[in-house]
Amino acid sequence: METITTVREVESTESTESTAGSDPESAVDAAAVAEILERFVRTEGRIEDGDPDFTREVDLFASGYLDSLGTVHLINHIEERFRLELDDDALADPSFGSIDGISAIVAAGLRHAVRPGS
Repeated sequence: METITTVREVESTESTESTAGSDPESAVDAAAVAEILERFVRTEGRIEDGDPDFTREVDLFASGYLDSLGTVHLINHIEERFRLELDDDALADPSFGSIDGISAIVAAGLRHAVRPGS
């Protein structure tokens, strides 16, 4: 059983920001996912571009960048934008706290979704 994400629907995204090429494996680029998530978190958390403490490795929740409502918005954004349903295991994963960690979880779920025969 896949413990990272449960795929609800697999479609190619309409935006080139989440695809790095026509190959399905290149479309699942954690760096591209991180870029999308960072923009969302900066907007949702009203984080200034010059904030020296904000990085892709910082714990978004422990450091106060996202509160409970912001977390719900982030989860909804991920599920709608990437067409993934995040299961309880994904949400409880210790890496689901930083942009890099969340991006890795999302990219792994997308790779699983585009794998031939899955």
